[in-house]
Amino acid sequence: MLWITPPGVVYGGAEAVAKLLLSGGGAWAVAGALLRMPPIRWIAGGVYRVIADNRDRMPGGTPACALPAEHKLR
Repeated sequence: MLWITPPGVVYGGAEAVAKLLLSGGGAWAVAGALLRMPPIRWIAGGVYRVIADNRDRMPGGTPACALPAEHKLR
C-alpha cells in the first residue's frame, strides 16, 4: 500500500496505513497515531510485511496477487 501526499511525499506499508487512519479523524486518527509509536510501529511493520508477502493466500486472494519470489522482502 502507498500513501501519496499532495506535495508528492510517498509512504509505504504500515506507515501508509497509519497515514490513512490519521486522515480519517476521530477514533481512526487515534489508531493511526498508535501505529506510529514504538513498539507498535515495529510490530505493525512486521505484521504488514507478513500479510503483504502472503496476500495471494489470504481470503479473496488469487494467484494474480502473488509477488514474484525475487521481489519479496526478507
